[in-house]
Parts: sequence; structure tokens; C-alpha cells
Amino acid sequence: MTNTPETDDLARGNHVVSTEFAEQLERERDEAVRSCHIWQKGHAELVAERDLCLQQIDYLLNKLQLNQPERKHIGRWGHNRQEFNHRT
Repeated sequence: MTNTPETDDLARGNHVVSTEFAEQLERERDEAVRSCHIWQKGHAELVAERDLCLQQIDYLLNKLQLNQPERKHIGRWGHNRQEFNHRT
């Protein structure tokens, strides 16, 4: 076994642990849950910001296309869709 009596007891099947150890595990669990919620909130905000940026790109590309009617429509990634389809 290891030199940690609390976890050694658990490994032996003795499920009685000290109150202090149980409270420490609960605090660590609660901290991990809070960290997860913070990450999820930040991720959702980044996804929303990305979607807004993509909408702005599409708007500007369409505006560019309307202002220059002699040009073919340029897709988001800088190539003409028809040209791309002919390459394949």
C-alpha cells in the first residue's frame, strides 16, 4: 500500500474515513464542479462570438459582391464555388 492511511483503508474495503478527509474530498469535488461550469460558460461565449464573426464575414462578402457586379461570387474561403467544383 501507500503511505496515505485514508486511501489505504478505502483500498482494503474499509469505507469508514475521517470527517476531515471526507470534507476535503467534498471541497475538491465542489471546486472541480465550479471549474467545469466556468469553462462551459467561457466556451459558450466563444462559440457565440465565432458565430457572430462568421455572420459578419458573410455580410461583408455579400456587400462586396453587390458593389462589384462584374466579379464572380467569392466564397468565404477565397475561391469561386464553380471553380472549386471544376477542380474536383
